[in-house]
Amino acid sequence: MGGGDDLAIGSPIAGRTDEALADMVGFFVNSWVLRVRLHGDPSFGELLEQVKDKALTAYDHQDVPFERLVELLNPDRSGGHHPVFQVAFAWQNNARAELRLPGLVTEIEPVPSTVGAKFDLFFNVAPGPDGEGAVGTVEYDTGLFDAATAEALARRLLRVLEQTVAAPEGHLSTIEVTEPAELARFVRDINDTAVPLADLTIPGAFARQVAAAPHAVAVRAGSESLTYRQLDTWSDRVAVALAERGVGGESLVGVALPRSVELLVVLLAVLKAGGAYLPLDLEYPEERVAFMLRDARPVLVVGGTEAGGPLPDDWPRVAFEDLAPVSDAVLPVGVWAGGLAYVMYTSG
Repeated sequence: MGGGDDLAIGSPIAGRTDEALADMVGFFVNSWVLRVRLHGDPSFGELLEQVKDKALTAYDHQDVPFERLVELLNPDRSGGHHPVFQVAFAWQNNARAELRLPGLVTEIEPVPSTVGAKFDLFFNVAPGPDGEGAVGTVEYDTGLFDAATAEALARRLLRVLEQTVAAPEGHLSTIEVTEPAELARFVRDINDTAVPLADLTIPGAFARQVAAAPHAVAVRAGSESLTYRQLDTWSDRVAVALAERGVGGESLVGVALPRSVELLVVLLAVLKAGGAYLPLDLEYPEERVAFMLRDARPVLVVGGTEAGGPLPDDWPRVAFEDLAPVSDAVLPVGVWAGGLAYVMYTSG
């Protein structure tokens, strides 16, 4: 669930390798760390082999005090987290203790911790009654998890175990961690954001704003600013000029202007003329810009008329200040909601 492929899981170990300690009363438990790598999408069987090899090696060094391991590794420390590992797993394979007293019936009752969680997550598992199955508890840090989250993690662990036991030759990438209902919620329910939209174009939406607040500032760049009415009027004139130069339904216009009031005028004008804009960054390498032009083949490029820029000399272009209509023509009708608006080349 952590999304990583290099896992460190801690586990308690009895610490009674010396036979002289067998009958001695005391707490000799030590902590050891199992580091598992999931690179290369191994099968569950291959993962078990890796765990076995690492565990056998760790057993050879189980007498090394955990605090000595921490001292040697010297990891980044936080007072709120256990060092080296934050998830622990214990398999309680000792024989179940029984207390017999004359005239009394005794039962073992689990006692919840009263001093707080020692780890972010602690899975404490033991063989089930009569050796059937297993029983256990999940202890969790309430600063990180709530009860529902801890229960969900336990269910996912069981789900993973069921699948891996049924098909140990299967690769880890084929294991479905989430339950079907969870997967449906994550993939479909949360993303079910479809809403009915009006058949509205960007110029149409802009026209509504012009009508609603014609004198409000629409764009500001440095000391320059335009109201919605001014931006509408100016972009109309530029749109007519573009249409006179052959810009129409879904034809591309390269825009090689810096961030400015004029940039917004041209982008809106291209859309009003029914075209789509192709942003061209003048700081791109010449080869990059040349590729974009050859691939997209815009009708013309607005801006980038200064000498020495990255634009090829043989590509039709016009300076922004030259975009004035030569007649009183009105914009052609041809903008539709499903039409192309822009073409964007990403780094990929």
